[in-house]
Amino acid sequence: MVKHISNKIQNAIQMELFKAKKSIKIAVAWFTNDLLLQPLILKLRNGVSVELIINDDDINRGGETSLDFTEYLQAGGILRWNNTKQLLHDKFCIIDDNIVIYGSYNWTNKAEYNEESVAISKDDEETILFYSNKFLNLQKKYSTKELSSCNIGKESQTTKIELKDIDIHFDVRKDSFGKDPDSASATLKSYHKLLWSKPLPNGQVMKLDEGKGYYLRWNDMYFGSDSIIVSFMHYGYKLRDFIQQNIPNYPDFREKYLRKSYTIGGSIIFPQLKWSMNQARGCSRKISDRWDLTLECIRRYYAGESSPLDTAIFKSKAFFDLFVDFKGYIDFFLLQDCVDENYNVKFWLKTPLFISDPMPESISSYLAWIDAEMDFLYRRQKRILEYCGISSKPISNNIMDNFKQGISAIIDSGKYSQLMNGALRLIIEDKMNSIELKRYLSEQGTDSSFLKEEALDVVIDYANICLEDNALSEEEMEQIGLLKLFFRIKEGDFYKFGKEKEVKHVLSVQLRKMYNDDYINKDEALMKNDLQTLFGLGYDEFLEIVNVVAEDSLQRGGNLKDLDTIIIK
Repeated sequence: MVKHISNKIQNAIQMELFKAKKSIKIAVAWFTNDLLLQPLILKLRNGVSVELIINDDDINRGGETSLDFTEYLQAGGILRWNNTKQLLHDKFCIIDDNIVIYGSYNWTNKAEYNEESVAISKDDEETILFYSNKFLNLQKKYSTKELSSCNIGKESQTTKIELKDIDIHFDVRKDSFGKDPDSASATLKSYHKLLWSKPLPNGQVMKLDEGKGYYLRWNDMYFGSDSIIVSFMHYGYKLRDFIQQNIPNYPDFREKYLRKSYTIGGSIIFPQLKWSMNQARGCSRKISDRWDLTLECIRRYYAGESSPLDTAIFKSKAFFDLFVDFKGYIDFFLLQDCVDENYNVKFWLKTPLFISDPMPESISSYLAWIDAEMDFLYRRQKRILEYCGISSKPISNNIMDNFKQGISAIIDSGKYSQLMNGALRLIIEDKMNSIELKRYLSEQGTDSSFLKEEALDVVIDYANICLEDNALSEEEMEQIGLLKLFFRIKEGDFYKFGKEKEVKHVLSVQLRKMYNDDYINKDEALMKNDLQTLFGLGYDEFLEIVNVVAEDSLQRGGNLKDLDTIIIK
């Protein structure tokens, strides 16, 4: 099949590049279009091999319009220069050895405005063979240049960190020196720059830079960091005092809450303007810095509906229009866990929409809010890890061996289908990531939806293996979280697929261990929040399980004030 294109060629090439799963091979005379370079860098970071052959001349190297290929090379791209006297005139690209783009179009900014055309050929063996042989001959003819010996384009700046270096647990207060991390943390700024420098839904590529006098910039837009997580501790003395007086060990509670929230998962960027989104969402009494209500206002903008943040949003109209629609905005910033499958906002606090001061009015509602924020934070951190192509914080060989042994035991039980056992073997083979799982399922002619119910049983079985010593360690809870992420298990899936009894058993065993001495210490109280998040339970669902165990403790003579009474009231 061949498709001929004579307008919006750049967009057509971008769309094909984004589809690449294995390899991209490009031979073009001139390459100066950064909007075509950025998708290549993104694909390299996602494990796709990329090789580029271009002319070694003043257009491609050293000129005013020349690109800086440093980031491309750092990501693992191969660059071959034609430094012979014979000019390279070819203009073609081979994707995954089954798609070929060829024609008169050079990958330059100027070409987009010329009378050019390309053909996109798919699954044509003769065309693929012709251009594959042509590329092979060019490979033999031209030399490669490694990053260390390359002086490319304009003066290059060494990238200090890469996506793989992002630490989702880093407390950005550590390099803020007592100031506001949103403006003072160099680490937070660098993480924002790395994460959001990527293709936009409208076809452009956002490439953020930093400099003196501004935080981050792209084109004529300037950005600042803003916190998604809010504790309401600055919203009046009455609420603050009420919370402090009614939460046992409040300083410890607050410190753990802050330590989790001051991470990249709890942050986002907005345009920096007078009365910007950062200011408006905090100052509006109908929003009170609530992220769920902020997102609802953004959703309404895309739906053509009014909201309390209309003024701030319309001031940043050029920014929001980059994402085309609400789904584009959500997916770009890895906020999928803030919405349901239909991209309707999940509200973290049950209050009427846009009333004045929509904040928690009781300890139970405050803790429900904190639980919702921490659940979101946990899930977004995992999404960030997956986007960066890295696993969670390093697991020691011994712990990882135990994890694999547990998975092997599940396979050996004979309980699961051949399809599931194949997926579990990916974990044992150190291929525990969504790309490998998707590839495996594609080879089997299916997708992850066919594994969902079995996946829930696998998580429960692994939890029971971990509970053989009557307790879940932090490492084991981390591994259960990784299993959930691997199999795309969402909030509510356990109850949705009828696993309520099994989940209650796992949690009851752990809770009884915690309540065995009729006293819940600060670490145990916080661990309960992690348990609730781990199995994606709502506040009321988890409360029901806790109450059964806590009531047994009371019958043994336990004192209510020692049993984390905030939870069981």
